[in-house]
Amino acid sequence: MIQLLARRVVVLVPVLFFMSVIVFAILRLIPGDPVDVIVGAEQVDPQVRQALRAELGLDLSLPEQYARWVARVLRGDLGRSVRSRDDVLALIADKFPKTLLLAVASAAVAVLVALPLGIVAALCRNTLADYGAMLFALLGVSIPNFWLGILLVIAFSLQLAWLPSQGYASLVAQPAQALKHLILPALTLGLAMAGVVTRMVRSSVLEEIGREYVRTARAKGMSERTVVWKHALKNALIPTVTVVGRQFGTLLGGAVGVEQVFSWPGIGWLAVQAIFARDYPIVQGVVLVVGVFFVLVNTVVDILYTVLDPRLRVA
Repeated sequence: MIQLLARRVVVLVPVLFFMSVIVFAILRLIPGDPVDVIVGAEQVDPQVRQALRAELGLDLSLPEQYARWVARVLRGDLGRSVRSRDDVLALIADKFPKTLLLAVASAAVAVLVALPLGIVAALCRNTLADYGAMLFALLGVSIPNFWLGILLVIAFSLQLAWLPSQGYASLVAQPAQALKHLILPALTLGLAMAGVVTRMVRSSVLEEIGREYVRTARAKGMSERTVVWKHALKNALIPTVTVVGRQFGTLLGGAVGVEQVFSWPGIGWLAVQAIFARDYPIVQGVVLVVGVFFVLVNTVVDILYTVLDPRLRVA
């Protein structure tokens, strides 16, 4: 276990380095100047503009700007917003729990929907139940998140008036309102993720129920329920855990469009606002935090492997 964690830490360093270089370079290729965003359409003295660029460090060469940013990150300082001058780490710390809540709720929806659908599709192969589950999986993979979110808003907010279309409420201060605001965005992301997980569950269960140990268990007179749930499903969960873990990591990045549709004040919403404002420190900080979290999720997935399959502990 310690060796596994040590390897992950070693891998984390070059991954974050290359990711930071790519993000830093791409942001500088975006047309526009952060100083123009700050001063707006006003006519400002060129000396004032130059002083503002020097204050923001934009008068330095690109390698010097990158080195300066990395040095601050290593000290735990993600810099300050170009536009509001707020601390970037504080901004991310305020928005990240909201996106994490949305990601956890979406993953829960995906698992609750995909597990029974995938198992039923595998046990009822080439039947209407199987075809229906695979049609759902195809739609989940094919429909864009933002479009599905708009459809859910039209149906449940505008037509039926059951749920709010936008906004956020604190889960601690207003739990009932928070759950109402969470349902539609969680369904939007969760149903898309459920399409991928359903296909994986079906294929994994089909593979396991065709193995010799399953035929042996049936030959011993075990009930079909015991064979499937106690033996086949546990082994089928190993590749499923991989997909769920990877998808959970991508929920943080994939939530950008959904957060815009539902006005969910998470880090995706923060990143989009920062991109429009050419606010480099915020965008770089968001990408760095998401990258670290994604690697941590992969590490947790690797640890779960050893829990689900004891043979991996020896390996």
